[in-house]
Amino acid sequence: YCIVVGCLYTSNFTKYLERLGIFAVVSQPFFVAAFHPTMEGFLQQILNVNIFFTLIAGVLTIRALMNFKKYGWLLLIVVAMELFLGLDYSFYGIIMMVLFYIGRNNSKLSFVLVFIWMTILHGLGNDISIGSVSVNTQFFAILALPFIYIHTTFNPRINKYFFYVFYPAHFFIIFLIRCI
Repeated sequence: YCIVVGCLYTSNFTKYLERLGIFAVVSQPFFVAAFHPTMEGFLQQILNVNIFFTLIAGVLTIRALMNFKKYGWLLLIVVAMELFLGLDYSFYGIIMMVLFYIGRNNSKLSFVLVFIWMTILHGLGNDISIGSVSVNTQFFAILALPFIYIHTTFNPRINKYFFYVFYPAHFFIIFLIRCI
């Protein structure tokens, strides 16, 4: 959702992509080290890319949808990114961003599209059993939807770079904890 909002309100797509790209590259070693703290594991998993690469693919996709005649070719880059990098959340995450974009002017439509997509994608799984029903843990992301669509007057001011810095920093902390 935030990527779609960012695409709609950015004054410069190139700078937006550059910022995402810089933090994708900066975050990558921290991301890999957090889950593979040994040198052997680190080297084997260095191309297991972090979420910023998926966000970049989402921005490219939204840009292509905004003006397909001019930027439709960007979809080839997105497909190549998925095929060669194996994006986190794969095409499912990109489709989620597309659904938020399609419903950008109609919150009810957006809610329904995203709810149906998340239910189909994550509805049944074997991660957690609740009675006789098993669900995928990602299914609980549906609980975030009301917070996205409920209008509030609460407008916290957070520096736009806070989460860019937080993302690699929290992986570094996970890495340190694993090492200890």
